[in-house]
Parts: sequence; structure tokens; C-alpha cells
Amino acid sequence: MDIPPEIAIRSTIVPGSVFYFKSEALTSPFPHYHVVLNLDPFHDEVIILVCASSKKDKVKAICKDFPADTLVEINKTQYEAFTKDSIFNCNEVFERKIEDLVKRFSTGELLMKPKMDIELVNKLRVAVLSSNQVTPEIQQKLKET
Repeated sequence: MDIPPEIAIRSTIVPGSVFYFKSEALTSPFPHYHVVLNLDPFHDEVIILVCASSKKDKVKAICKDFPADTLVEINKTQYEAFTKDSIFNCNEVFERKIEDLVKRFSTGELLMKPKMDIELVNKLRVAVLSSNQVTPEIQQKLKET
């Protein structure tokens, strides 16, 4: 029996959930890994994501004027679903409504990947919180209360 897409997404989304999809916000025509940073995504309507890139040198060049601690490198041994070592530019976050993720999943445009270890997710959160490019509103949503 197939699980309806809304239930599949909503019932399994946690901090560190990873979705693989093509984002219109990126110039690349290829899908990317997006990691959920929300503290409680099950109850949030807007999901905060950061995106991985395997083009590490390109990302470092683009972000050369940003603090180094806002870039997080994760290699393929640290996260089993990666086929290449990758980097996250935590100066750029993506907000998606949960309905958008459900719709993409229902049309086959989004794949759910294994959950990322919470220690890696916390590194990503810390990098987003140290960025001066991310709005205080988004940063506040990622802080423990």
C-alpha cells in the first residue's frame, strides 16, 4: 500500500531530513541535497533548508568575502547518501512551505534521502547563525529557546 505523499513527508520530517530536488532558486539544472534545519519541522509550515554543492572551489570563490565559518564541508564518508564530498554555503538558506515539498514528492520531483546525523545538522545551524547574510527572523527560528 502506498503512503500518501503528505503523510510520507509530514510524518517523517525531522531536523536533518534530507530532500533531493532541483531548485528554481539555483542556476544549476541538476538536483541538489537540501537539509532541514528547523528545530521542530513537524509543527512548522515553513521549512528552512540549506543546499549542498559538490563544486567546492566555486562555492569558496563566490563566498570569499564571507566568514569561513559560514561554509561547512561534509565529505561522503560523513553522510552516506553523498556521492561526492560537498560544501554548504550557509549564507544562503531556502524557505519552502511544507506543501511545496509534498507536491514535489507526489510528482516525483523530490526524493527523500537518509537523515543526516544531528551533529552535522548542528554544524550547519551554527554556520547559518554566524552569517550576516541570513535574516534575523530566520536565525531566530533556528535558535534553541
